[in-house]
Amino acid sequence: MKNTTVCQTETSYLDTKINTGKGSEGIKTSIYDKREDFKFKIVNFPYVDSNGIYISQLVRSAIFCSDKREFKARNKRLSTKFEKQD
Repeated sequence: MKNTTVCQTETSYLDTKINTGKGSEGIKTSIYDKREDFKFKIVNFPYVDSNGIYISQLVRSAIFCSDKREFKARNKRLSTKFEKQD
C-alpha cells in the first residue's frame, strides 16, 4: 500500500481527500483526482454528448464534498472543462 499522506492533517484514500482540520473544525472530505496532479493536459470526458455526465459528476461532488465552498469550486472547474470541450 502506498503512503498518500500529504501532511499531518491531510491524506487521500481511493478517490477521497480527507482533511482532519485544525482544532474544532472536524473532518472534511472532498474528491481526490490523481489526474489533477499531472503537469500535462488530460481529456477527462472525450464524448460529452449529453448532460448526464455533467449531472453525474455534480452528484459525485455533492456526495464527497463536506464543505460547500469546495463543492462550488469543483463545480466551477467542471463547468470550465465542459465549456472548453464544446
